Amino acid sequence: METVDVFSSLAELLAEMQADELEVKHGLLVPRNQYIEEKIGSIKQELEGHYAKILRSMSSIAVILKKELELLPQIVKEHHAKELSFAMQRLIVCKKNPEELAKEEKVLEANTWQDFFNLSDETLLWIYKIGYRYHEERKTEEARALFQLLVMLNSQVSDYWVALGFTERQLSLESVALTSFAMAIILNPENPIPRYQSAELYFHLGQFEDALLELDVLSEIIAKEKLDFLKSDVELLRSKVKNKQLL
Repeated sequence: METVDVFSSLAELLAEMQADELEVKHGLLVPRNQYIEEKIGSIKQELEGHYAKILRSMSSIAVILKKELELLPQIVKEHHAKELSFAMQRLIVCKKNPEELAKEEKVLEANTWQDFFNLSDETLLWIYKIGYRYHEERKTEEARALFQLLVMLNSQVSDYWVALGFTERQLSLESVALTSFAMAIILNPENPIPRYQSAELYFHLGQFEDALLELDVLSEIIAKEKLDFLKSDVELLRSKVKNKQLL
């Protein structure tokens, strides 16, 4: 099937598709990442709603990826187009005949949607780079949609959650951004970026104790990893938090 035809079919299909129908009726596309159930508990419900929204926005994501494919060199374009076409056709099967798909051994063994759709790390990196470029160009809604797609496909990559959190901050979605940064921290506790972002968000939300807790952990990471260039920013924010506490 031609790539263009696949994307056209996908747009029509997803315009009709309801995320809850797939989740409730078949449970086939619900991510099965054990660490979410074991470690996240308190934000699990929010994440599930997050995935449902992604499914509903997939047709607009398909339009973005179709446009970006046309900009690639032919050999790279063919690689990504082949993988995406397979993924789109699998989505169509999910809608029309999920029972047959569930019998496939690969489907039963899939731990992430990336496995389920047989997408390579290279294709996900390509999507990430598009999202990063859109973020720099202030196309924040589009960038967020792409990063949402990435965390749905493989929610165990910390950088995807960090990027998603940044776009959510730009859109003034502070509480949602905190969830994204929390996921990034769980996956990579030593990364100072989501911790600092979380501390800033807690400060702006008036949750000063939480902000100080993040800053304390961040100071330990800075000392351990010798990230001295971050010290002044951390101490400045700590001072702001403590001053607010005194008011």
